[in-house]
Amino acid sequence: MGSSRTRPGRLTRVKRLSFLLLPWLLLGSRDVMAIDTAAASSLRCGNLLVLVGDSKYRVLDRCGEPDHRERISGDLERPVEEWVYHRGPQRFTRILTFEGSTLIRIELQR
Repeated sequence: MGSSRTRPGRLTRVKRLSFLLLPWLLLGSRDVMAIDTAAASSLRCGNLLVLVGDSKYRVLDRCGEPDHRERISGDLERPVEEWVYHRGPQRFTRILTFEGSTLIRIELQR
């Protein structure tokens, strides 16, 4: 007799495993597609790199003027400000958050 027949126990285990994994795979792909904002620790401006911890001066020097600036909170000594860089329709928008004069967060947004 040929060996093309699968053992019934093995097929059942494979089916069981696929039923267990399928919901996780579907949920995982949904979560990945639903992410509109992601954090980053660096930002490339041309061939230069901006890092969390850099100063406003360094960011301006490497990336130029932002498309938009907004003070979102903070006091006079340590204002919290967001700078927005739009890099075109096929690219992520970058939102840089500064506390005082220090870059504290880089976000990528669709």
